[in-house]
Amino acid sequence: MQEQKRPVKVCRVADREFRIYREFDEQIQAYYLTYPDLKETPLYTNEGRPITRSDYEGCLFYKAISPDDSFNECGDCTFFYREETPADILGICMDDVLRRKKNEKNTVVKPML
Repeated sequence: MQEQKRPVKVCRVADREFRIYREFDEQIQAYYLTYPDLKETPLYTNEGRPITRSDYEGCLFYKAISPDDSFNECGDCTFFYREETPADILGICMDDVLRRKKNEKNTVVKPML
């Protein structure tokens, strides 16, 4: 009988549950956590806000929390909101510009600048 994998942790974002597993990468000979690829498969809250990861590169609308910040990652943006704990990798982008409209597919209309 094959052993059932158990998640290392569970992240809750926007009434969704993400089970995070630890897997071994043969190529780099190291373990990593299996967070969802939200670029390949975008997910949104019921209000149309994108669910994102703190380690993703900041977008065109990135606004640093601190003026000294040079990382330009979502987790360092004023619009990145974590629901449960300050260290969660998963969160919600609260920027209204990136919010999708009701009945819109998984695409975001870019505003005209």
